[in-house]
Amino acid sequence: PPAPEVVVMPVRVATVPVLREYVGNVQAYRSVEVRARVEGYLQTVNYREGYPVRKGDLLYTIDPQPLAAALARARGLLAEAQADLARASQDVTRYAPLVAKNAISRQDYETAVVVERAAQAQVEAAQASARAAEIDLSYTRVLAPESGLAGKTEVYPGTLVGRGESTLLTNISQLDSVHVRFTIPEKDYL
Repeated sequence: PPAPEVVVMPVRVATVPVLREYVGNVQAYRSVEVRARVEGYLQTVNYREGYPVRKGDLLYTIDPQPLAAALARARGLLAEAQADLARASQDVTRYAPLVAKNAISRQDYETAVVVERAAQAQVEAAQASARAAEIDLSYTRVLAPESGLAGKTEVYPGTLVGRGESTLLTNISQLDSVHVRFTIPEKDYL
């Protein structure tokens, strides 16, 4: 057979980049877990998995009826406490001139004043309970806390969420910038 052809290249000095390939993991700059803050049955899922959502968009709806009933009960207790306070305040107003004229005992007047303070405290406690019930009712509408890319839904309509601990519903990832994490072998690093 004929001799093989050999290609000859002139030798030259040059900087040759060293290229290495590594397996990396791309992570969102920031990822937010969306969780159920109240207990109830999930009624609707109002977003599409893998699509962008804006801050404040409705993601899920939890059955509001039990929490609406709790709010109505709290408002009723508040009205009752306000009526008790009004009655106690009237007693104090009525007893003040009578105690000055010694028409009633000082003890009756002081008791009326203490009852008025207790009624005022009950009103404040009932107002706090009503406010807490309003907040709980607002949590039945799960809104996006941040803008970003909505992940896979972890629960579906009909599921009981929020029992015992807050249930993870989905994740929202902000992809404006991302982190890439990878490991380098020590011999390559050196």
